[in-house]
Amino acid sequence: MKDEVDIDFNGVELINEKDWFKEILNYQQQNNQLHSNQDQDITQYIKNHNQFRMNENYQKKSFTQEELKSNLDYSAINQSVLASSILMLNRADQFNKTNLPNGFLLSPFHQPITTPQSYDYQPPQCKSCFSYINMYCELKDGKDKKNNSNRKWICSICKTSNDILETNNGWWKTQHYKSVFSSETFDIKIRKNKHSQVKKLNNKNPTKSIIDQDNYEEEDDEDDEYFSQRQQNQQSSDQEASAEHSNIYLFLIDENISTTDLKDINKSIRLLIKDLPNNSKIGLLTFSKNISIFEMSAISVNEKSQEGLLSFNSTRLVGGRASLDRSNKYEIQRKRRLYLETILDSGIEERSPKLNLVLNSLLETFENNGTSVVYESKQISLGVAIECALRIVKGQNVNSGRFFVFLNGAPDYGPGAIPRSDDALFINCSSGKRKNVTTEEKAILNNALQYYEALGEKAYRSGFAIDLQLIGYNNFETKILAPLCRPSGIMSCSLDVHSVSNNKYQTRSNILFENMNNAIIKNSGIFGQLDIHVPEFLNLTHLIGPTINPASVSNNKKGASQEQFIEKEQDFIYAEDVDNDRYTSFVISNLQQDICFSIYFNLSEDIPFDHIYVQFVTHLIKSNGIKITRVITKQIKVTGNFEKYLSSVDFKVIATLLSKKIILQSIKDQQPDSSDTGSIANTTQFELDKQLAKITLSCSKVEKSWFFKKTVIIPDLIKSFINLIYKVRKSLIFGQNIQNDDDLTIYQNYLLNSNFTDCQKLLLPNLLLIDDNCQFRNIPLDVCSIDSNAILILDCFINIYILVGSDIEKSDNQDRLNLLDSYIKEIITQRLPSPYIIKFNERDHEVRWLKSLLSSSESYPIDQRLEIVKEIYPQFQNETNQNFLERFNDPFTNDPFTPSNYLREINTKIYDYFI
Repeated sequence: MKDEVDIDFNGVELINEKDWFKEILNYQQQNNQLHSNQDQDITQYIKNHNQFRMNENYQKKSFTQEELKSNLDYSAINQSVLASSILMLNRADQFNKTNLPNGFLLSPFHQPITTPQSYDYQPPQCKSCFSYINMYCELKDGKDKKNNSNRKWICSICKTSNDILETNNGWWKTQHYKSVFSSETFDIKIRKNKHSQVKKLNNKNPTKSIIDQDNYEEEDDEDDEYFSQRQQNQQSSDQEASAEHSNIYLFLIDENISTTDLKDINKSIRLLIKDLPNNSKIGLLTFSKNISIFEMSAISVNEKSQEGLLSFNSTRLVGGRASLDRSNKYEIQRKRRLYLETILDSGIEERSPKLNLVLNSLLETFENNGTSVVYESKQISLGVAIECALRIVKGQNVNSGRFFVFLNGAPDYGPGAIPRSDDALFINCSSGKRKNVTTEEKAILNNALQYYEALGEKAYRSGFAIDLQLIGYNNFETKILAPLCRPSGIMSCSLDVHSVSNNKYQTRSNILFENMNNAIIKNSGIFGQLDIHVPEFLNLTHLIGPTINPASVSNNKKGASQEQFIEKEQDFIYAEDVDNDRYTSFVISNLQQDICFSIYFNLSEDIPFDHIYVQFVTHLIKSNGIKITRVITKQIKVTGNFEKYLSSVDFKVIATLLSKKIILQSIKDQQPDSSDTGSIANTTQFELDKQLAKITLSCSKVEKSWFFKKTVIIPDLIKSFINLIYKVRKSLIFGQNIQNDDDLTIYQNYLLNSNFTDCQKLLLPNLLLIDDNCQFRNIPLDVCSIDSNAILILDCFINIYILVGSDIEKSDNQDRLNLLDSYIKEIITQRLPSPYIIKFNERDHEVRWLKSLLSSSESYPIDQRLEIVKEIYPQFQNETNQNFLERFNDPFTNDPFTPSNYLREINTKIYDYFI
């Protein structure tokens, strides 16, 4: 910034002019010492975690409800960035040959981004790699006290020396340095100032990226010129005011949905409307072979309830056979105001009287569908329905927008139609399996996949997310529909009311409402970008997370909702791409609070330093237009000792990174026409075992023995890791418990974008027991824990299994039951998706779901089984004989595949494949 510019420091506390640099230097040194002590605590935490928590009998302590979370989760440390290890090997060859999926789990919104104090200056950026100054940067004071130009700061990422000029030290003389030099994480908000300048990075290649992304190509809207020409002839009253920003939510309902299901949907929509912000706009479309767009503005709120059917005359009917032609697109967009109702003030009981009339009318109209699940259904044109919704919102200035789609079966009509399975007992029934698919059908399925990919990206560019609620037991072909939600939406399955009737914690309408409401309130903003700064010897190899091709939102093709607050190019820091390997940029397509990026790396050369540093910069535009940048800098110590490195590895983070990589590859390898969940589970288990064998061999010692044979000596830590993967193999993701391919696809997609805590529930859930003292105990996942006097909780993220023994039900033990109720209500609050709670006793048929996820120690050696039983039942500490163990035998769940057998199998794979 030039000297003659007058900067307003109103509201910004300045530091002393005389000793400003010395004060900053002292402050940084004090905080570095404090942070060093914290690092030692975290190192000890991870060491204890690896030593005890991977073992089957790692936990013998009881917890209160308040203590439970901090002891079972990673609440003791900041989860914004979790590294695969605290130490890193300095030798590139040795580090890369471990075959461990080294990387980071980045949760940029784990700590919600609030609005920080604004400043006239942003923190300095390195002139070489563009990373921000941080607490690990070295400050150097010049020898010439009269010439402050000798003052420098050394970039922690690339070690470049940056000058601190007297004419450019505005930021240095504010108090913002305390945030920067006291924590690995700090937020930046620049005060709007006509003089402020933010540098746009000079990138030469807008499409090249060194990261292997999973993204999609953009399709240009060829009709923009046509619509511009037609709208020039329209009156100004048809134009939206550019300064008017609103929230728009459209509900798209499949006309095949049964009356019972529709009643639950109606209740959920009414609950949502009560919580929506004032002046939000809502609309409704129904679809089957044709699409009905309801003209809300033409409905009179004075109509009697029995005349609600007249609202069907106030609709625009669109054929679903083919994509919208230019004429239909133009007419829908021109009359878009007719299709939206503005929600009234929150103090009014009836906030959406017109929509309520239409919902009541739908109940009468859908009576022909009956009250049960419909298999023989009308044809479904989902793609055209979404095309219509996109034309309604095109050109609207949107702060927040979502399409809530309630679908009853796989779309089988119009663009994106999926051929019906002839092997099904009923058309669209979930029992159908695709066999002997013809070449023509494969081509149709691939075209449908590409169509929904393009449609999902188009919705994202318009500023809208698509949320799919799959209603009932029909076949939905979620492998093909998943790209529709992948940029920024969610997909969840909603079963009929009888499936959750035995649970007092939720009703079906509440589950649907929570999914919609949480998707809105947990959204962090309207546009985000992630920048990753790494040293030159560290290569980013792969990124898994909610991102799309940056080219699809570049060159002024961002949706109106993303551009409306960017008045000038300088108002927002952004980069299209990079021209060096120190800085890489991604668009964050999904801004939900719980999303996570899995970032993998290797070393291109040996590390010449004692520490390496990686910086993650998240740029966010919030829904109110405020632009905030979050900077997180991660430090990793370097060692030359392999044993020290191995002891610093966080194997639960490693297991998460490995699982995500295998599942992503499995999704890529699956053909759209495949639906054999058993073969998919076998494939993922085989790949998991193969990768584990590679890791085991790489981290073990190989010694020569007699007759030129080789012996593999496996370290104890790797044996514990093998035991950990043994449990992962039995999870819902890798096991063969899920028999429906739609469910499996939903679980896999949630795993890819979920943060560490949620991934642990999917891969390594904890089995909790509430004992007689009203304490929680984390016990081994063993079938012998099922007892008539037990209360068990197994939280698998999307499903929560609760066993309340029959003796507990008879005795009405209120203290334990009240504690159970309190805990369940706490863990389901604001979870997305809202979990299904399945409650049963040891005699109910539903107990099979719990048993399928537990191991059976019946085939274990006696000493190991005794240890497990005694941990679950401390009152039997003195029992040591075989007869005592027989009472826990279960002939229906005996599993001969024990951890010892698995260790032998991995050893066999090592010799068969690699030696």
